[in-house]
Amino acid sequence: MLQPISKRATLIAFEGIDGSGKTTVANLLVERLTAHGVSASLHLNRSLKPVRDALDTLAREDGHRDRFELLGAGTAQLMAAMLKWRELLDVAPSLDRPEHVVVVDRYLYTHLALAVAHGTTNVDLLRRLFGVFPEPDIVLFADVDPQVAADRVRRRGRDLDSLDFLTRLRAGYLSLPEARRFHLLPGAADPAEVLDAAWRAVAPLIPAASAVRS
Repeated sequence: MLQPISKRATLIAFEGIDGSGKTTVANLLVERLTAHGVSASLHLNRSLKPVRDALDTLAREDGHRDRFELLGAGTAQLMAAMLKWRELLDVAPSLDRPEHVVVVDRYLYTHLALAVAHGTTNVDLLRRLFGVFPEPDIVLFADVDPQVAADRVRRRGRDLDSLDFLTRLRAGYLSLPEARRFHLLPGAADPAEVLDAAWRAVAPLIPAASAVRS
């Protein structure tokens, strides 16, 4: 049996499709927590773009459309999930700090949702693999219309997520049984408004912040 990761910190997980504004608000939340004297750390999601690009290049060299056609959707998605699994191991020391707040930009639910979005059979296996990591005290899901997200992604110019993919990914998130526990944030709103909504949700979990709700 895989050894569970211990948790004494408060764990806040941000989830959402690309272009939902979750990373911006995660940064702002940690800044506000720190300003109010709360010990907090932000663990940003590491971009998989270099890995995706390398695999897509190899796929095209072999006459395939992309890494999914080369490897199969299940294998390609599992590889991405295992990179995230390894990344989350680096968060473990922060999770074991009492009276500390750990904010994670994308947690394990991203890869469960991706497994659904890509139509793979990996979901149960991924739940077992990611089961070593503790359940968050709260999951903040930055919800946004996929068209709004696609427009943001296009303006950002770093990724090429299609409207179809973002739509399937949002549906994948919301189809998860775990989604019943998600606290939805208005991802299309101004970042300051989204931050206030996030603060109202997390402040009751943190004694040092509970006296200041906005």
